[in-house]
Amino acid sequence: MPRNEPSTAARPDISAPPAPTPILKLLNGVHKSAVLRAGIQLHVFDALATGPCTARTVALAIEADERATRILLDALTGIDMLHRTGGEYRLTPVSERYLVFGRDAYIGDAARIQTHDFLWEGDRRLADAVRAGGSVLASESKHEHPFWREFAQASGQFAVQGARFTAGLLGPWAAARTELDILDLASGSGLYGCLLAAEFPVARVTLLDWPDVLGTHRATAQRLSVADRVTEISGDILTEPYGGPYDLILLNNVLHNFGERSCVELLSRAADALKPGGRVVVQDFVPGGPDTDPEGVARIFSVLMLVITTEGQVYDGEQMRDMLAAAGLSIVSRHEAPHMPTSVLLAERVG
Repeated sequence: MPRNEPSTAARPDISAPPAPTPILKLLNGVHKSAVLRAGIQLHVFDALATGPCTARTVALAIEADERATRILLDALTGIDMLHRTGGEYRLTPVSERYLVFGRDAYIGDAARIQTHDFLWEGDRRLADAVRAGGSVLASESKHEHPFWREFAQASGQFAVQGARFTAGLLGPWAAARTELDILDLASGSGLYGCLLAAEFPVARVTLLDWPDVLGTHRATAQRLSVADRVTEISGDILTEPYGGPYDLILLNNVLHNFGERSCVELLSRAADALKPGGRVVVQDFVPGGPDTDPEGVARIFSVLMLVITTEGQVYDGEQMRDMLAAAGLSIVSRHEAPHMPTSVLLAERVG
């Protein structure tokens, strides 16, 4: 007689359940950030810049406890920021290039901002912000908060590549103009406006930012030899008169700080301040969907805006187009900045 085989449908599911490893890795991320922050704060990478050292040598250099220094060095090795051979530690190619103070590619100040206590406090209150619909931090709307000046001072490290990319996009258009009056809104470090002034000799730049932040651009202007072509307006970008008109108005990583209504108001003010044929440049996180943001960088950044602003968020391409249109502007072209999570939108006034 034929043997009765058990039905496949009746077999119990004996596949292994998924491991919680992805969750545990995410939860461990905050500790990894703390380890890196401490390494930067204590100048561990500077101490190792001349070559491999023992924990004792590093501890003496950074004036710290030897045992605790060894624990930190081992943790930095664990997150691939150092190598260890025997009892000696040395820099990796990445930490040697980006985390030694004074090197051209140094981003230690940017890393310090990314792990600033103000942002960590916002993250700690994320659930409260979701319930409330915006930041619950008492100081979020106060531009006097020291975070904003520190951010402006450090943001130049983030901005160099984006500013050069933008200058390249504008090259043929800008070269055809006999004058180039530029307004850099919420200018921060002033790097975008100052770099464009350095790139185009006919350019004159006006920087507008809060009074507590505005002075941070001066070292940049001096370094790029454009200080004589830079003027300042101190005030709030939503209320302060812009002057003008301008050939070019820059909104670099600005719109995500505001709600849609304020974005349209800001863009409308920019449109009104343009010369005929002038352009508005918007550089920001502009995700087109999960497929264009595979690591969730833009979506996580939107969470950061939720916890430190009242209405800020990241806007997708359709939302950006609609806000620009509501302000009387149309997108001429969109460009993805290489090796950066942001896009550059070039827009002109309609009609």
